[in-house]
This record gives sequence, structure tokens and C-alpha cells, in this order.
Amino acid sequence: MSKTSLQTIKPYAKKCDADLVVIESFDSSSLPPMYAKTQIQNLLNEYDQVLFIDIDILITPKAPNLFKLFSASEDVFAAVPVERFFPDVGREKRNLSKALGEIAWTNQYFNSGVMLIGKNQAHIVNSNDGLIERWHQWKINNNQKGLNDQSVFNYRLNLSKTKLEELDRKFNFTRANKDFYERFNSYFIHYAGLRGNRTTLMELDYRVIMNSITYSLYIKLPLLCRIRDAFVRRYFNLG
Repeated sequence: MSKTSLQTIKPYAKKCDADLVVIESFDSSSLPPMYAKTQIQNLLNEYDQVLFIDIDILITPKAPNLFKLFSASEDVFAAVPVERFFPDVGREKRNLSKALGEIAWTNQYFNSGVMLIGKNQAHIVNSNDGLIERWHQWKINNNQKGLNDQSVFNYRLNLSKTKLEELDRKFNFTRANKDFYERFNSYFIHYAGLRGNRTTLMELDYRVIMNSITYSLYIKLPLLCRIRDAFVRRYFNLG
């Protein structure tokens, strides 16, 4: 998966004149590898802004320079709100309040697959305040489902009364709204939530992105992509 994703992330970093830092390992005695995003905090000691991109994302050629949208602001925290696509958001917020304490939820719940974070917002991805460990342990102790560091980042954003800069959905386009066949008209395609071998679909989509004719065709005629997706799901047993 990372090999395919990086083939689109590397040219995007070059396009943005940004350093590319790949988080390849996560060493924690108390947390599983899925919490590796907490290492963003260390990068903000060195950089004024960090654009975090999940490894299950492809960036399309039409993606604009996200850094330029916020003029190198050290106060920015930008992500795509997904509250209207997340049916269990109410339960998630209630459980976070039970585990970590009551807060006022003034921002919409966001997806952490793509985040632009300024240096002054490093506290949102803090790895030292114990909240992630408490959330992780609370879910185990209470036999509750829930998301991982994403939910704690949302909790901290609202706890600190930080304003979420809401990005257009094209910057983190998931299958949440059942229109995933329109993904080639977006900027960042996020393959989260897909059952089966996501790597296969990412590899097939990468070929589309690299072929200007097919790429343009799927943008203009997304129903063709929908037909192709139905075949791919059946043939490769993807959900």
C-alpha cells in the first residue's frame, strides 16, 4: 500500500516545495502501531506547518498546494469535517466524555487522514498528556468500540476551543457518502473503510491517475467508474 501511495505523495511534496517525512515505525510500550500519528508533534518542533497524509491515500494530479491556502500560518488546524457522514458520532462523543471528561463540542467531527497543523496547534496531537492511553484503556475496560487517535484529536481540538478550518471534502474523499465512484474528481482519495484488499484498488486507481486519457474520462463520466468499480469489487472481492 505504501509503495503505491508514495508514488503520488512524493511528486505532491515536490509540487509544494515541502520536505517529505515518512513515519516508518512507532515505538510505544503502551499503545499499538495504529497510534503512530502522535509523532506529528515531534515534527512540529522543526517545522512551522505539517501536512499529515495517511498512507492509504492517493493524491491526484489536480490537487492544489494546500500550504498556500493558509499562508504559512502557525495557528492553523485544518481538516475535512465528516460529522454528517459518521452515524455513530453522537455515541463517540458521549464515550469520549465518559472516558476523558465533559467538554463543549463546538466544532464538527473531522477525519484525521489529512490534517494541516501549524506549530502553535501541536497540543492537538500531543503524545504526552495521557489522553490517548486513557481512551485506549477505557475502550478495553468497557468493551466499547470506537476510533483511535482521531477521536482524541477531535476531543483536544474542542477542549482547547481551537477553531477547525474546514477543508473541502475533495481534500479527503472517502466512501462515506456512497459516491466513491466520483473520487477521481477530488484531490486526495482516501481508501479507509473499504473491506478486502485495499491495496489492489489503490494500484488499479493509480494506473488510472497515471493515464491522462482514462483519468480525464473518469472525471467527465463518473458512471463509467461506477461500472468499473462493480466489476472490480466482484472480481477482487472488495467491499
